[in-house]
Amino acid sequence: MIPARMRAYVLHQGHVRFADAPVPNVGPFDALVKIEQTSVCGTDVQIIQQDNWAKSNVPDGTIPGHEAAGKIIALGEKVQGFQIGEFVALESHYACDACLEAGSALDDCIHQGIVGVYGIKGADGTRQMPRSGAFAEYVSMPVSSLHHVPKELIENFQASLLEPAGNSWKIAQHFRMTGLPKSVVVFGCGPHGIFAQLFLKHIGVNTLLAVDPNAQRRAFASSFTADAVADPTQLNAELLMEQGLPPAVDATLDITGVPGVVEQAVLLTRHQGTVVMFGLPKSPEQNVNGIPYD
Repeated sequence: MIPARMRAYVLHQGHVRFADAPVPNVGPFDALVKIEQTSVCGTDVQIIQQDNWAKSNVPDGTIPGHEAAGKIIALGEKVQGFQIGEFVALESHYACDACLEAGSALDDCIHQGIVGVYGIKGADGTRQMPRSGAFAEYVSMPVSSLHHVPKELIENFQASLLEPAGNSWKIAQHFRMTGLPKSVVVFGCGPHGIFAQLFLKHIGVNTLLAVDPNAQRRAFASSFTADAVADPTQLNAELLMEQGLPPAVDATLDITGVPGVVEQAVLLTRHQGTVVMFGLPKSPEQNVNGIPYD
């Protein structure tokens, strides 16, 4: 039996607090998922800390959390291809009702919301309340935003981490379509950075240097997939050559959003090379080559 109420973390008057909340409704194309795994994204930290971006974009009453996995306990009447009891991982984005009704692909919906962050965008540019997020006992999501999890991953993997993996795979796809770089420097060895390194090596990048100020993360990257690792304070052209890379690499990738990293990345990238900015700095004063991020 599905309960009417659940425990959840709720944004209320500038604070995220543990509270009683209604179990979300299950629409015709939805599945109700009992959450078993969650991960904390940097966006969640912004919501908890209530920085300027979160204050402007995440409405009061939001249940945050968008990296999650769990078991389906109920299905909408129009759902196909999923079963009650199945273990699934959440895609953070979800489509509008019109796209769900039309059976459109999630990527084709221009009004997308992000569960636990912000809702569907209307024609006037305003957004609905977001679907309740994963820092709760239950989440209701369109099945077009759910992914079947193989048994091997259920037993040996934190499946909530498949959500950030999607971003890193998109970066690898970009390079597959635009031209494979031979040498890449990746700034950041957290989950996003490690996935990016894994996928870049998978598609054939010859030499990859991973950069992180944390020695433990560098050690993990070195044992896992990176050809070489470096502390950002010691990074320069001479170090690149010592590690088997050219003094100016084909591509750099900033996962961190730390102020100054993109400027450092630009200096390490060859003429007509590529700088990928995933972790955008939060300060409006930050810019690259005189162009502000906003």
